[in-house]
Amino acid sequence: MSASSGISKLFKIDFMSQKYGVPALFSFLIPGLGQLVKKHFIKAVFIYIIFILDFCVICAELYVNVHMSAIKVLFIPVLIYIVTRFWNIIDAYNSDKDFFRKEV
Repeated sequence: MSASSGISKLFKIDFMSQKYGVPALFSFLIPGLGQLVKKHFIKAVFIYIIFILDFCVICAELYVNVHMSAIKVLFIPVLIYIVTRFWNIIDAYNSDKDFFRKEV
């Protein structure tokens, strides 16, 4: 066994078989990507739509309420963004079951 083949095996990462760290990292970078890696397609689309809608609400609030205090106007949308963002990362790390399949 050569040293180069051992090193390539050591650093070879199969992203589709990862269960924990890699999907969580992907979900940190792009919402829903960790769920796509775990093949939870419906959940990934749902999460992505939530983030797009929340981003649109935040932008609309900033555009409409330029004269008001940003803290008052953006508290709820930013809170929703933070909570769903953490939920997305934690779900990508912990979720091993299918979204709609129940165990018998």
